[in-house]
Amino acid sequence: MLKIILPPNLEAAAARDAVAVRLEWNPGTGPVDAALPALGVIQRLAPGPEVPRFVQLTRAQLRTLVEASEGQPFVYFASRPADPIAWSGRSLPGVTELLVAPSQPAAALAVEPPRPAPTPTPREAATAATPPQVDGSEHFLAITLPSRGHHAYDELLELLKGQGFTLETSNRRWWLRDRHKTLAFLGEHWTALKDCGADFTENFQRNTARIGRAEIVAEARAAGDDFDVTLELRAGDVDPTEVYAQVSSGRSFV
Repeated sequence: MLKIILPPNLEAAAARDAVAVRLEWNPGTGPVDAALPALGVIQRLAPGPEVPRFVQLTRAQLRTLVEASEGQPFVYFASRPADPIAWSGRSLPGVTELLVAPSQPAAALAVEPPRPAPTPTPREAATAATPPQVDGSEHFLAITLPSRGHHAYDELLELLKGQGFTLETSNRRWWLRDRHKTLAFLGEHWTALKDCGADFTENFQRNTARIGRAEIVAEARAAGDDFDVTLELRAGDVDPTEVYAQVSSGRSFV
């Protein structure tokens, strides 16, 4: 299944001709043939062996990608990532009208044939390939924000400010220097970093290799006409009593 996820600031981004788009491609969850036209456009826009997770597109490039997805449930708003935008004829409400050039009548978009997508400039390619970067260890974090056109820029900036990170202007990194705060942040926001496409440096991965992720394990046993269901939170070899004590105290790590 192909997902083309549009940013919350689509209107403003389209107006400045720089739209950060998140892409998800899982060929095992939908018909591949239906996605081939859109995948062909993506290949032209971002050549490479795999579908990139993020691309920055001009208004014309995004229009070409949307047109190649006509009639298919491939386009989503980031605010509703589980609900594809419903097509109305050959238009996507809330999207199509924003991708029309200022001098182009809105009705022309429905009948205009697809155009070859222009090749991204080196600057566009560099911007599209600049996700947030996470460096550090279990004692500190140094996070570099993505480009301003990235769909998660504003959300990540607010998160770092709210969690006590400080900006070091010499290297433009946001720093958190405290082992307790670092582990608490990773425990609570690890998934958020992964979801916004963060690049975890080799140094970070090496320094945090011993940090594991807790998991929820469910067991169900038949009990007559009913079932007994048990849920357990496991954190490696840590005593479950200690795990539950930390959870009860509001701590996100042990």
